[in-house]
Amino acid sequence: MADRLVRRQSRDAVVVYNWQIEQRWDEEHHLEIAVAQVASDGSVLTHSERLSCWPFRQEELISQLQAVGLAVASNTFDPDAENYTVVAIKAGVPAAV
Repeated sequence: MADRLVRRQSRDAVVVYNWQIEQRWDEEHHLEIAVAQVASDGSVLTHSERLSCWPFRQEELISQLQAVGLAVASNTFDPDAENYTVVAIKAGVPAAV
């Protein structure tokens, strides 16, 4: 659960993430994202969506990007970090500065 309100289009909300991780890596996992919108009168309206996902290792991502002709322009992967960002470009095309 986020530790503060998020404001979008003059509306305040709290975002909640619920990961459902299965025992086996190759099984279908789920992520439920709920947005609890807080109105000015204190009422709360919640919208949620349950998504299916299949995790992958960073090495798999890089390999699959290369297999479709993309090259990694930047990669913030750190095994101790909660998340990371990979930017890929079409191989042979210089990255924008």
